[in-house]
Amino acid sequence: MYYVELEIDGVFLPPSGTKGVVFFSEVQFQLDKKLYERLWSESSRYFYQNCTRFSDWQAVVIYPSRSMEQKNVHAHRSLLNGGQVHRVYLNELGDVETLPLGLAVMVLTTKTQRQMPRVAKALLARNCQEVTNPTESRAIMEMISTIVVYKFTHLSRKEVDGVPT
Repeated sequence: MYYVELEIDGVFLPPSGTKGVVFFSEVQFQLDKKLYERLWSESSRYFYQNCTRFSDWQAVVIYPSRSMEQKNVHAHRSLLNGGQVHRVYLNELGDVETLPLGLAVMVLTTKTQRQMPRVAKALLARNCQEVTNPTESRAIMEMISTIVVYKFTHLSRKEVDGVPT
């Protein structure tokens, strides 16, 4: 077999020794007019080259909102409506305070600059209360900080983290 570079954001394999389902994930925060064409092409090629290792495939596409989804989907209706492809719209998942922490961190990316400081502080507080593993807690804090830095481009990482300069 030869190496194939994929542009798919994530490929999640079943546990070794099992012939389970391979999951493809795509996180799409910019409009891509040919996202589904690329996703089908690359996931199908990957599955074809590795079909003896898997019994099935699934794909998850995560959007901040429906407005970021590819507009021309008619040609893809059977895949989009067939149960193998799952589309998630972060702004439709509900109140960030009631979502599981990992999902709530993803929803943070959809918040406005005005909303983000309050929501980020609430998520940091939840992290301290809910996560007991120090490595996992640090990773969540890092994700929250990174999201805030991307939203507030005029602030440095140290300013966002509250480190005195």
